[in-house]
Amino acid sequence: MGNSIRILSLLMERTSKDIILDKDTAHPYLAVSPDGKCVKSVTKKQDVPDKPERFDTMPAVLGRNRFSSGSHYWEVEVAGNSKWTVGICVESVNRKGQYISAKTQSGFWTLCLKDGTYKALSVSHHVLQVTGPLLRVGIFLQYKEGLISFYNVTECTILHTFKSEFTEPLRPYFYPEPAGEKSTNGLTIVKVPAADPAVPL
Repeated sequence: MGNSIRILSLLMERTSKDIILDKDTAHPYLAVSPDGKCVKSVTKKQDVPDKPERFDTMPAVLGRNRFSSGSHYWEVEVAGNSKWTVGICVESVNRKGQYISAKTQSGFWTLCLKDGTYKALSVSHHVLQVTGPLLRVGIFLQYKEGLISFYNVTECTILHTFKSEFTEPLRPYFYPEPAGEKSTNGLTIVKVPAADPAVPL
């Protein structure tokens, strides 16, 4: 078991990506930090141009990164929030007009916390059995294999894996807790240390 965790850890470190939030996609009630690593909900609408790529109904933001091949891993700090959604969506996801749920049938592969329950959002929500609050979530995309896996970084355990077939670029997706609710800690992308290539798997 210990060796399996070590191998998985090295694999993720070798595929870790520097995710930067795309401010041009952020909903007007979201504030993105200057370094593009943190997003929070705010009570005052931001003075931002209404670009075609910007979400205008769903309070979400995408990462700048676009993935259409390879394996990619990143981590998101979710501690101190009572509601959030993180994961991946297709490049062409609808960002204007009617609110859509971040489910697989709409081009999303996400994990969420809502009403004290952790769920993998699909056609039928899959409730996750989690011991204690999640502090940091790891997201591992294997594009060619059609796999998106979510990990409890603190416990080094897998939370859920989606199996699909990807036909277009994918982007990291973030939906922080709305301002005015229990907390506004926001979501923070955490730097994953690079693995030493000389260390064998």
